[in-house]
Amino acid sequence: MFAITISLSNVYCGSCPVGKAKRKVADCSSRGFSNVPRDLPADIVKLDLRRNSIVNIPAKAFIRYRNLQELILDGNRIASLEENTFAGLEKLNSLSMQDNNLDLNVSYHFNTSIFTPLVSLKTLKIERNMNKTNGGKVFYPFFGELHNLSVLAVDLSIYPVFKNSGLNKLTKLNTLKFDYCYLNKMTNKTFSDMPATVVNITFTGCIIHSVAEANFLGPFPSLDRLLLKRVR
Repeated sequence: MFAITISLSNVYCGSCPVGKAKRKVADCSSRGFSNVPRDLPADIVKLDLRRNSIVNIPAKAFIRYRNLQELILDGNRIASLEENTFAGLEKLNSLSMQDNNLDLNVSYHFNTSIFTPLVSLKTLKIERNMNKTNGGKVFYPFFGELHNLSVLAVDLSIYPVFKNSGLNKLTKLNTLKFDYCYLNKMTNKTFSDMPATVVNITFTGCIIHSVAEANFLGPFPSLDRLLLKRVR
């Protein structure tokens, strides 16, 4: 008589494999979802929904997954976030929504407290969303309640306005990454509403139409690392 033992590292819940390790990870990437699945184990700590077909995320879409620490929504077609979209995600420390259709002037401003539930968030990646130039001013959404945020990756418009973004309240913010960079002028006022705690800045793909003013980076007295990628 032979005894055969088969150890599976993943189990399937709905159409997503979920790791059986202590740190449960749900890999729902590239599975054609148009909505956030609601039948996954409630104790998952990471949810990967990249490369699906999600356009809108309704209120309380993640309320079942209160233990989430990392949420990846890259490469969908997300254009709007409803009120209380992130309700219940008090433990989330990393949120990535790269490569979607989130317009900084439209998608966030209906509700200035869209990020309020994310009290533990340390990394927010919302770059590569505005994939075209915007001729007017772009008013950045309110980030002021993300008191633990240390890394922010976001698009940089032709005429960015950070005045009401609350970024100057974020004393732990140390890294800024700008992608889809359309900045028209590097003036001394461009970053005047940024926190002085930033030490790392990356500009990617910027096309600058004028010479930078002398104090362009003056709001960042502790700047230690400046990286320019495909800037011309």
